[in-house]
Amino acid sequence: AVVDPAVVDPITGMGMPRVITSLSSRKTGMMLPFEARDFSGVMDFSRVPVGMYRLAVELQYGPGQMADKQIGIRVMAQGGQKVIEVLQLQEDLEDLGEKIEVKW
Repeated sequence: AVVDPAVVDPITGMGMPRVITSLSSRKTGMMLPFEARDFSGVMDFSRVPVGMYRLAVELQYGPGQMADKQIGIRVMAQGGQKVIEVLQLQEDLEDLGEKIEVKW
């Protein structure tokens, strides 16, 4: 999988790549037809300003094959660290803050 995460400014459309990101699965190698895999990823939110955001994730798993999901999150500072709280699922995202886009 290609990892290309970015925080995207909604006005300029310019992205800022994250420093620490990874995408992994317990299984490796070629994925067979009808095979299901679980993936997990790590994102560095340390430079994302405190506020509410829409996290949009897109996974391209083949030519023209994509899966996407959006969730609402709140980035907070607590004890010198950034804390992420999930606010809303994809269906309820009409009026949530800036958009953070992640392409795996």
